[in-house]
Amino acid sequence: MVPTRELAQRLAEAEATIQALLSGQIDAVVDSESHTPVLLAKAQEALRDSEERYRRIVETTNEGIGVLDTAATFTFVNHRFAEMLGYTPAELIGKSLFLVLPQPDQAAAALRIEHSRQGVSEEGEVAYVTKHGSTLWTLLRTSPIRGADGTWIGTLGMITDRTRQREADEALRKSTADLRDERDRAQRYLDTAEIILLALDAEGRITLANRYACNLLGWTAQELVGRDWIDTCLPPRIRDALRQARHNLLGGDLSVIQNPVLTKAGEERLIEWRNTLLRDDDGHVTGTFSSGTDITERNQAVEALRTAEERMRFALTSANVGIWDMDYKVGLVRWSEILESQYGLLPGTFRGTFEAFAEVIHPEDRESVLGTIGRAMELGGEFSVDHRTIRPDGSVRWLSGAGRVLLGEDGTPIRAVGISQDVTERRTLELQYQQAQKMEAVGQLASGVAHDFNNLLTVILGCAEILTEDSTVTQEQREELGEIIKAARRAAGLTKQLLAFGRQQVLHTASLDVNMLITDMAGMLGRLIGEDMRVELELAPGLRPALADRGQLEQVVMNLVVNARDAMPGGGTVTLHTANVELENSSFHESGVVQGHYVMLAITDTGTGMSKETQQHLFEPFFTTKERGKGTGLGLSTAYGIIKQSKGHIWVYSELGKGTTFKVFLPCADSAASVPAVVAAAAPPVRRASETVLLVEDEVSVRRLSKRILEHAGFRVLEAANGDEAEQLYAQSADAIDLVVTDVIMPGCGGPELLRRLQVRAPALRVLYMSGYTEQSVARNEGFDSGLPYVQKPFTAAEFVRRVREALDR
Repeated sequence: MVPTRELAQRLAEAEATIQALLSGQIDAVVDSESHTPVLLAKAQEALRDSEERYRRIVETTNEGIGVLDTAATFTFVNHRFAEMLGYTPAELIGKSLFLVLPQPDQAAAALRIEHSRQGVSEEGEVAYVTKHGSTLWTLLRTSPIRGADGTWIGTLGMITDRTRQREADEALRKSTADLRDERDRAQRYLDTAEIILLALDAEGRITLANRYACNLLGWTAQELVGRDWIDTCLPPRIRDALRQARHNLLGGDLSVIQNPVLTKAGEERLIEWRNTLLRDDDGHVTGTFSSGTDITERNQAVEALRTAEERMRFALTSANVGIWDMDYKVGLVRWSEILESQYGLLPGTFRGTFEAFAEVIHPEDRESVLGTIGRAMELGGEFSVDHRTIRPDGSVRWLSGAGRVLLGEDGTPIRAVGISQDVTERRTLELQYQQAQKMEAVGQLASGVAHDFNNLLTVILGCAEILTEDSTVTQEQREELGEIIKAARRAAGLTKQLLAFGRQQVLHTASLDVNMLITDMAGMLGRLIGEDMRVELELAPGLRPALADRGQLEQVVMNLVVNARDAMPGGGTVTLHTANVELENSSFHESGVVQGHYVMLAITDTGTGMSKETQQHLFEPFFTTKERGKGTGLGLSTAYGIIKQSKGHIWVYSELGKGTTFKVFLPCADSAASVPAVVAAAAPPVRRASETVLLVEDEVSVRRLSKRILEHAGFRVLEAANGDEAEQLYAQSADAIDLVVTDVIMPGCGGPELLRRLQVRAPALRVLYMSGYTEQSVARNEGFDSGLPYVQKPFTAAEFVRRVREALDR
């Protein structure tokens, strides 16, 4: 086959020859050479042969060939050219090129013709419009055609059908674009995905890491690719374990795993991984592809929630708070184990219905509780209720509950939640506190009565003593006065007990004969426990003196004997036993026991005894086994506190039905200390006085008696009914007053305030305080210096004069 360019050249030459013949150029040549017409005929025949030969070549080629004149009109087209455009050659010859060109491409075609005129050959893709209106894509090659004289006479064009190739190219282009788009989408997904995307080869080297992975790890993709994943991005402590896990992964274990990763900055993040295997065309594993989710915050939140739940569970358990949840749609009630225990049920034994809840409410409280809950179900919102429950063992407990009912859009309850707490002990303490407040009020009343009573006793004792000294009084009258004095002194002893009961008396430890104390109290204890009970004494001879407060120890003995009496409702015997003992550190099941010698006082009854559980709570404040109204629960706790304050110990042993023994251990006093004598030594006589005393007392009878006693002893007395009056008297006679004798508590200005006012004028002024309260209690409550002279009412005339003299002689 002749090459296309050579064919084009030959066609161009043939066309030029034909054109020359047509123009008469050959005839001119022949004529010039005087040839004959025969020669002309031969030349014409040769020309026809050559033309035919080239025409066959042109018609048999697979390319379309067309010739244009200088006006862009077809002068020749082969059948292939016409066929490609859907025409016959005759339909195209003589027609303009622009007939088969789209309007937008005609300018480009004119430019190509101009280039051909200039002698330029071109090649390019051109679209033609077929006779049927379709587009024919071709590869066009153009060459200029010149005459024998070299002038441009037209353009030769050859077209190759490129439609299929173009469709293939377009398909390839589109496929390439689609692949590029798919790649771009995949890249965008890799870059924008909020998860780690990681590819590793079979050796564990990084082959791909998306932008999120790089940002999280702090590395660039270029830095990561090619590195060993485990050595680069995993904490050293887990690398061996993760190598084993990767080995399992390559073996087909696609389990979801969690492990920390190590960032470039050294921070650890917890990642949850989902993995898949990468395979080649033969199915061999070439690596892994993993997606990882950063669950650090989620794990921290879960851990915080778990911690919060544990704290809440611990708090609820420590506070003994039960939880309940009611689902009204299915009628199911869920209780926590603590709530079940509050009702005395074993874990998991609550039946889970509202009816089962109603059954465990105390019958007397059931209607009230169900009514409260019913109102909450109608209105929604919160409610609270306290009620009792009877446990399976018969014990009654108080429970305090609170809940909230949630209503649906139609106003019907859909759910309720709440809590419950056992408040039995709290309610008991509240009742006991109320009782203690009553006792406190009684104590304060008793103290006030004792104070006023002491004023009366002061007058009774003082007047009786004055009458006793009167020489005109008969012996019989003197004896009667003596009885009055004895009764007044016994009454004074009673006021001391009232003051102690009201906690207005501060007592001090001293060397004490416990045997003598028990002997002195025996008669009173016998009357205390009643006629159907006996008091027996087993007092050890040679008992060491104890270091204790007599008043406090008397209170301990009375509390223990009363406790024994209450434990013997049918009568019995109370035995008081004393002994010298020696304790060691192991003698008690408690710390703080100082080894050494002690005086033991044991009080044993033949009563009902106590259980081990009762004994464990015996000395707790407000704990009592007695019926309501028959005990405050303070007696034994008070005894315990007194003994501990005295640096002693108390111990109890009891068996049900066999009685109880309390043992009190008191530290021994210094052997050099002497036990106070029963009969006090006679006081030395008081000398005749001559000083002036300012007497301040708001109680008229006490003031008159005190004035009479002082004047009888030789003192000059100025009397005042209150502090303001006394201050005025002192201003008038300051130089003559040697001593101020004043009551501590008075309306308006009391004794301490009066002294402060007077000492502004006379800092060295001496004072003697007197009161129906004890020195320690008024010093504590009224704020005066307890080191100043003090006399407690009721007092005898001799004691009063002696205290005045002591104050003057200070």
